Amino acid sequence: ILQNFPDVRTKWQRKMNYVMVDEVQDCNARDWEIYETLSALHGNLFLVGDPDQTIYEWRGAYLEIFLQCKPQTDIIMAQNYRSASTILDAANSIIEHNDMRIPKDLFTQNNIGDVITHFHGKDDRQEADWISKQINSMQERGAEYSDFAVLVRSAYLTRAIEQSFMRNKISYVI
Repeated sequence: ILQNFPDVRTKWQRKMNYVMVDEVQDCNARDWEIYETLSALHGNLFLVGDPDQTIYEWRGAYLEIFLQCKPQTDIIMAQNYRSASTILDAANSIIEHNDMRIPKDLFTQNNIGDVITHFHGKDDRQEADWISKQINSMQERGAEYSDFAVLVRSAYLTRAIEQSFMRNKISYVI
């Protein structure tokens, strides 16, 4: 509509003095076309994003467009207020290898935090059983089941974990 009906395009461009887009690293080419069209009259396009956090390539997110942007002002927000420095050090050591990125070094003034434990199971059952073992071990030392949370990218990934929790008599809520 914006491309084929100039009167509609002009109406919306006049209404939008500013166009602000958050999580722009996850936008596809069509999204970019819309933002650029709507902001063309006033030239006030405000983008927020982090190329190191793109997760929607499967839906056509087009990171290259974001990285090719030539902003009037570039603000790097590298200080993290939530994570311990151990987490940020691990993240920095991984993301520094990304081919397409805006260089930055994440930091925090928070405490160091606990040591990171990494386990890579040969399959989802082995991974789920390892999680159960860790929870039961900590529970035996006084932790409550309510002290734990298992985060997954998508709900369908919980099946092996639920089955392991049932086998290991771990009380849980989804």
